Amino acid sequence: MATPESVTALNAINALRVPMGEACVNVNVVIAKAAKAHCDYYVANNKANPMCTSNPHLEVMGCTSFTGVYPWDRMKAAGFTGQGGGEVMYFVADPAKSVATWANSVGHRVSMLDPSTTTVGYGSAMGCDTMDFGPGGRPNTMTVAVYPYDGQTNLPTTFAGNRESPMPPTPPTGWPSASPITIYAVKAMITEHTLMVDGTTTPIEHTWLDPTSPVVAMADRAGYTNNPFMYANKPLTPNTKYRVKVSGTYAGGMLSKEWTFTTGVGNPRGD
Repeated sequence: MATPESVTALNAINALRVPMGEACVNVNVVIAKAAKAHCDYYVANNKANPMCTSNPHLEVMGCTSFTGVYPWDRMKAAGFTGQGGGEVMYFVADPAKSVATWANSVGHRVSMLDPSTTTVGYGSAMGCDTMDFGPGGRPNTMTVAVYPYDGQTNLPTTFAGNRESPMPPTPPTGWPSASPITIYAVKAMITEHTLMVDGTTTPIEHTWLDPTSPVVAMADRAGYTNNPFMYANKPLTPNTKYRVKVSGTYAGGMLSKEWTFTTGVGNPRGD
């Protein structure tokens, strides 16, 4: 049976996915068990033996509560027989805050909001949150989804990318940047991308991340093939409506999309 914390995390994720036009994800209780076990490991070792948690996602054999080095090892140890996927972590032991923080990120957002993700498991312990991902569905080449989604309100105004690991490319003006924008589309090749205050025609300078972006390290470029990102170099203005326009191609053909979102009064989850 799914724990209340796991259900809270699931509901928070689906509250974002449904307005994006995506299918809901489901909780797998075995994956959630593995996620909880990893938080138990982290809490048992982080202060007592920091060497065991120098990389929060990896467990070290011989350390207290060890169940497996990698997330997929820990899923297998918990009894999951499928193909395990990736993992995200945060450190507040609060499922709703963790989902909000992962959503306002670059690398930690990807799997959680990817249209092909179908199965997740959330677990927590004192000062630790872990979400593991099971096997996803086959990507639909005709799907185009964006986050923030069209009409979204109360979006954080900033993103402290220097607090995310691995850290995304630093904007020219330094951190914090604006909250990131993602286009989920298989084999996306975006040729035009514009962000502006709604009702104006002045483009806002932003950092663009896709496989052709010079600011993206060669080793990381493949990760942006199906989910290019952009973020304004400076924080957005509170209580302001913004418009995004992108065009190019993707596996489904021509891509042309325009949508709006509105920022909130401040920045409740801008870290």
